[in-house]
Order: sequence, then structure tokens, then C-alpha cells
Amino acid sequence: MGNDDVIEIEKLLSMRTKPRTVAETLKLCVKTVRSFANNHRQRIFGLSGNVTNKADWDAHFNPLHIINFEDKDKAFVLAYRFASKVDDLIILFSTPRLMERFIQELDEGYRHICVDGTFKLNWNGYPCIIMGTCDWSRKFFPGVYGFVKSESTENFKFYLNSVENYLRKYYPAKYATLSRLTVTADDAGAFRSGFIELARRTDVPYEQNTIVTSVCFFHLKKAVLSKYPTINGSKEHIDDLNSLAHVPLGLEELFNKLEELFITKWESKKMLRADAFIAYYKSQWKGKKWSRAFLPEATSQTNNGAESHNKHYKERFLKSRPSLFDTCVNMFSDVEQISSDFANKGLRGKSEYYLVTHNHWKQAKIYQKELNESNHFFPFHENDDTDDTEAPPVYVLYPSTKHIKDVTEEHEQKEYKLIGTKDPEIPAEVRKILQSDAEDHLKEWKRVMKGELPSFVSSLEDWQSFRMRFEVISLIDESERKTDIPYKCYCTRKTNNTLDGYQNTGVCKHVLHGSVCYAGVDIPDELKDQIRSNAKRGAKRKRTKALQKQPGEHRSPCKPPKKNKNVASTSEKMSEVESDSEDDETLYVKWDHS
Repeated sequence: MGNDDVIEIEKLLSMRTKPRTVAETLKLCVKTVRSFANNHRQRIFGLSGNVTNKADWDAHFNPLHIINFEDKDKAFVLAYRFASKVDDLIILFSTPRLMERFIQELDEGYRHICVDGTFKLNWNGYPCIIMGTCDWSRKFFPGVYGFVKSESTENFKFYLNSVENYLRKYYPAKYATLSRLTVTADDAGAFRSGFIELARRTDVPYEQNTIVTSVCFFHLKKAVLSKYPTINGSKEHIDDLNSLAHVPLGLEELFNKLEELFITKWESKKMLRADAFIAYYKSQWKGKKWSRAFLPEATSQTNNGAESHNKHYKERFLKSRPSLFDTCVNMFSDVEQISSDFANKGLRGKSEYYLVTHNHWKQAKIYQKELNESNHFFPFHENDDTDDTEAPPVYVLYPSTKHIKDVTEEHEQKEYKLIGTKDPEIPAEVRKILQSDAEDHLKEWKRVMKGELPSFVSSLEDWQSFRMRFEVISLIDESERKTDIPYKCYCTRKTNNTLDGYQNTGVCKHVLHGSVCYAGVDIPDELKDQIRSNAKRGAKRKRTKALQKQPGEHRSPCKPPKKNKNVASTSEKMSEVESDSEDDETLYVKWDHS
């Protein structure tokens, strides 16, 4: 390895390039580059090594408590405590811009916080706890970065109290208007106990019964799959957990009843694997708020936003990790860069109309066209007053394709087939049956909205079958509307791999269809230009070659023709041919290879 290679290695490593990438770029041995990075990392990165002296820590970080509100991307130390015989070392970082976003409301008086800890950032083993918030589009906005010795209850209480004290001191008017708080985190007990302790404080605006500490559903499912990926070759237990996770919001009593049916079902299996699974669930997850039923409207059900942010943040670290002191020193530039990256990204609230994107409107228009051609929906007015056509219906029910198929095949005694991806027209007799089914389903749905099980549901399979029959949209009270969209839905449909309906952000196709048909809602002018004609069904056509002759196009005079196998000899080739057009007398010269 020559001097030129050393200079190039140092240049790339100083730019936080991975040793493997450096080796591939310079065509060197990976072990050689890693060894060089380990031996010279303090000189290349300006590291100080493992600093354990309190005086050195105080001299470097105490002056950084000063907050510069004019430069919103200037990092500062939000809180700092050096280790002692009783306490652990804790240091928190943020910027004025990140803290302004952190106190933003998801709804009136309502805050939502996501918390997650990430490891392997320093060789001392101190985790970094990142706390932030999410908006209505489930986008994560970081607020505070903090290094602690461990995710213990006492350490997190110091972390949380420092954050709340900062918000109360510098944003008193905004802080006083807050009344509700929801926290989404993994199954760490320190996070739950820390926020429960916060609710008991008298100097915070939240009440104890308005602070919800929910467990990330993704962590639950991941933990279950790691221990019990299948039970007797089936993932039925995961399907059951999904059905419990999507219980409509606010229906805690309904979730408790369905959870009992879930436990009864798996206890009655009488299989060792099933017994072990249900015992694990009861000891680890029963009684924890991991379902939609416990979360307020539009609250993210997972902390995947924080997890994704942590993943991308860790990519900048080399395999040879620095010490805790050097990590904290470098944290200032990292936080400032993150703050500037989020400068132009606004927090989307409930009242903002652009939550409905052109993709949602495009899917809704396709859905509206299909329904108008087949009439696959059933409106219901208040007090069954169907003559009042001016007022929008209070409920609109949309049967699932599976339910239409079952009813059609049972009544018509013939196979039900889709036309492409669209339902065919429903026969008149079948529609009468579906109308009757819709009326019965609506009666049972009203029971569900009161927290009761449908009258015929005695097992978890009955509930799953009930949820698969119809999707119901209902009219929102005028005092609770934040946009022109007057309906809400509890479906679990996906658009661009994002669950729409169960988050209740008013963007599923059922809500948009009902709003357009009955409430006079039109596509916003700024989105009309973005919606093009519907794409054709089926696989996309392969792109044609650029030089391929198109219909009505004359042959190029510079391109030799393809040889015709039917021609016996080259002597019959013409040197000139007339144009394909009878009116065009232009002659096109053709090469004669004879």
C-alpha cells in the first residue's frame, strides 16, 4: 500500500465511508483498510478516546447549554448529568427547531410521542434514546437525542422530566393548552413507568387517565414470530392477532371480549405448541395496549418511523465505533444536520386538506366508476327515510367481493367470475338478498359501535367473518369535522402499502366515494391536473424500439431493408422504389448489395 493509497483511504474515511466501500473503490484488501482505520482512527476523525474525567466532560459540555433561538439549527445540550456512585451519566441533545416540532399537536390539545432506543453507536455500550412525534401521515419528526447508561426507569424519568421542563419553560402558552398524550414504544417497562410517573405530577397539563402508553404492534408480532413462526404448519395465530389489532378505535370493551374469545380458542386446541403460545401471550402481552381500540384517532399503531430513523442514523457509523465522549462530541454536527434536513418538512395536522393525495383521488375515481356501473353500494338514511334525497345518507355499506361471490353462487347456482379486477353487474334477485344482508349487518354494526359483540358472534371466527362481509362508512357530526369530507370508515385497506381506513384519516376509497356521491365533495383544483386517465388493466405493454417503423411512417432512406427469403436472386432487387403513399411521388433510394 503506497502513499497515494494512504492519502485516498484517509480522505474517504474522513467522509464516513465504510471500509468495505473504500476497499472496493481503491481495489484494496478489505482487511487492510479495516486495520488501517482501527490503527489511525483517532488521528483521522479527531477522536479523544475514552475520557472518564469529570472535569474534562464539564469543561466541554457545560458551556453548550446556551440556546440560540435566532439560529434554529444550532445544537445545544438540553440536560447533562455526570456519573456518580448513585446516578448514571445522561446527556441530551436537541435544537430549537426540533423542539418546536416536538411540541406540535396532532389534534387540538393532543400530543403523540414515539420513543425508541438504539445500540452499537459507541464501544462503551451506551444506548441512544430518540424521542419524537408523528403527524397524520405517520411521518416521524425527531425531537431529542439522549445517551444513557441503560434503559432503566430512573434514567428515563430524568430524561422525560428534562424534556417536559424545557417545554414548560420556553413554550408556556402552547404547553398549557395540551390535555392528552399518547406514547408508542416497544415493550420496555421503563418507558411505560416513566410516563405513568409523569401523569402523577401536578405541574403538567395532562391528566392521568388521558396519558396512553401503547405497545408497538410491530414489536409484538415480531416477538411472536420469532418464538412461534408457525403452529402445526399454519400462521392462523398471526391472522387472529391482526384481527384483534384492527378493532375500531375507542372500543376497549369490545377488544377485551374478543381477546377472551381468542384465548378460549387457543386453549381449546389441546396441542403442546398451541398451549405454549397462549401461555406466552397471557404472560407477556395480555393487558397491554397494543390494539387500535386503545389509541386515539390517527395515532400511529407502531413506532416504525422511529425505528427507520434510527436505522438510517446508524449507517454513518463505522464498524470500529468511537468512545462515548467522541460520540457525544460528534453528536452536535449530526443533530444540526438532521435539524436542517427537517427545516422544510411541515407537520401535517388533521385539518389540512392535502392529506388526501392525488393517488387517493385516482383510486377513488376508479372505484366510483366501477360502482356506478354495477351499483354495488347500499345507502341508509336517518330513521330509514330514503325519500330525503337532499341530505347525505348516515351510513353507506359496501359489500366485499367475497360476500358478493358467496351470495351469487348460492342463489344463481353458477360460478362467480370477475371481469378483469372488476365485479360484474349484480342480478336483481341477488341485489335484493344483499340489500337484506346490508340491513342486518347495519343493525349488528350499531351494536359494535356501543362496544358489544354482534348477536350471532360466539367465536373469533364469527367476528372475522362478520368483518369481511361489508365495509361501513358513517356520517361525522358537523361539530367534529375538520375538512369537507363528512364520512369516516374503519376498513383496513392499503394504498401504496399504507393502511388507510383504520387510521381514520379520511383517505380510504369508501370514504371518498361516499363524499363525492352524496356530499358534493369534488377533487381539489390543485390535484385535478395530476390525475390522468386510468391505466389499462393487465400487464404493461413492452416498450417499442426507438427505430421500429410505426404506422404511417416512411422507410428511412439510409437503412437497408431486411432480406426477403422468398426472393430467388439479387438480380430482381430494385434500386428504387415508389413511396407507400399514392399521392407522394417522392422516390426513396434503397441500397443494392448485389
